[in-house]
Amino acid sequence: MALALEIRGLDVVYGGAIQALRGLSLAVNEDGFVALLGANGAGKSTALKAVSGLLPFENGRAVARSMAFFGEEIGGVPAHRLARRGMLHVREGRHVFPAMTVEENLQAATFALTGRTAGSRRRRNFDEIYTYFPQLAERRDRYAGLLSGGEQQMLVIGRALVGEPRLLLVDEASLGLAPMVARKIFDILARINREKRLAILAVEQNVTLALKHASYAYVIENGCIVLEGTATDLADRDLVSSRYLGGAASGGVAH
Repeated sequence: MALALEIRGLDVVYGGAIQALRGLSLAVNEDGFVALLGANGAGKSTALKAVSGLLPFENGRAVARSMAFFGEEIGGVPAHRLARRGMLHVREGRHVFPAMTVEENLQAATFALTGRTAGSRRRRNFDEIYTYFPQLAERRDRYAGLLSGGEQQMLVIGRALVGEPRLLLVDEASLGLAPMVARKIFDILARINREKRLAILAVEQNVTLALKHASYAYVIENGCIVLEGTATDLADRDLVSSRYLGGAASGGVAH
C-alpha cells in the first residue's frame, strides 16, 4: 500500500536552541487514520507544523533524513504549495474568520484549489461538507464568530475539505469540547476517512477517543516516539493505560 506520508529521523529546533523533536519517524497509509498521542508539550503539534511547512513562522527549523508526501520529498516546501498539492492542516484553536459567515469561510478556502478544480466543482464541495456537517448548512449565513465551539471545529474541518486534501492533518480536534460533541467530531472524521479514503493524521490528548477511531497510533514523549502499534493493541498496553487512560485523558475533554 502506498504511503501518504513518511517521515524518517525528524529533528526540530526552535530559536536555534530548544530541541522539540528528536529522530521522529512515522508513516500514514494513503487511506489510513493515524493518531499521534501524548501529553501537552510532548511535541505533537510541532510534528504537524514540521510536516505542513508552518515551522518557519514560529522561528522553528526542521531537519529530517526523509520527509515524503506520496513519495515526493517535501523538506523545505512552503506551506501554501503543500496546501495546493493536497496537504491541509487543521490547526489547534479553531481559527475561523469570525466576521465572515460560514459560507464565506468555506469560500475563502478555495485558494487551495487553484489549478486543480473548476468553480462548479467548488459548489459541489460545499454541498458535500454540508452533508457531513448538517449544522453548518443550517447556519451557513451566520457569522462564524457566533458559532459554538463544536460548530467552529466543524467549520475548520469543512474548510480544509474544500481544498480536496489527499492528507488531512488535524490538531487537537476535541480540545475544550464537551464529550458528546468531541465524539461527534471524531465520528465524522472516521466517516470521512472511510467514505473518501482520505488519509488523516490526528494529534490528540484524548487517548480513549483517538484509539476508538484510528487504525494505528504513535505515542510521543519528550519529542521522541516511545510506542507504536494498532489502536487495538495500544489500548491494551500497560504503558498507555497507566499514563494516558487512567486520568483526565479518559474523561472525554482534553485540556
